[in-house]
Amino acid sequence: IPLGVEAFLPSASVLEYWDFFDFIFLIQGIFVATIAPEMLCGDRRENVLALYFSRAITRLDYLLAKLVAAAILTLTISLVPAAIYWLGRQFLDDKPVSAIRDNADDLGRIVVCGVLIATYLGAIGLMVSSFTGRKSIAVAIIIVGFVISTSIAYALAAAIDGEFTRYFLVLSPADMIGVLSYRLFDRPITDIDSDFGPVFSLWQTVAGIVGTIAVALGVMYWRYVPND
Repeated sequence: IPLGVEAFLPSASVLEYWDFFDFIFLIQGIFVATIAPEMLCGDRRENVLALYFSRAITRLDYLLAKLVAAAILTLTISLVPAAIYWLGRQFLDDKPVSAIRDNADDLGRIVVCGVLIATYLGAIGLMVSSFTGRKSIAVAIIIVGFVISTSIAYALAAAIDGEFTRYFLVLSPADMIGVLSYRLFDRPITDIDSDFGPVFSLWQTVAGIVGTIAVALGVMYWRYVPND
């Protein structure tokens, strides 16, 4: 739709890349909530984990494979549409080849943002799914969890106003993704600043996201260790 509008109105700027990643969080969250339980709940419910681990794979191999699979599927939402949008905008330029060369750095930012978001949300979804063998329960908890965690982050930021307020941002996946996309494209973040104070830099945001992924993997690994 944005490409169609920009084709007829070249001066229009309907949707910027950083807005895209922030805008589709709800779609990505629902998508992850549907695929993550499929990755883990079935294996637990059908009691096939012993069969997996009787082979020459470790529990970490199993969990990393599931995370990669979930991330690849989520890339169809977080990366592919944004990359198509980037390519379409270059073809709308009067000199497409020059536009592709001049805006290659934007494509690099899109790839980094898309991969981080896909892995981040996939890890959270799998962590929740590791606690139950019921897919419907996992789906509900993941969706509600995204909403509740954001509410908790804002509530804590409002109740505890001080130097460490901005660290509550880690509890809100939606805002972490928003900060990541805006920082990657070097755009101002006014709305989140007003709620959490001066928010993270780009590298602090990336560290928070990678740290969340590591914690999620740690929790999943702990969930599967008792099966020894």
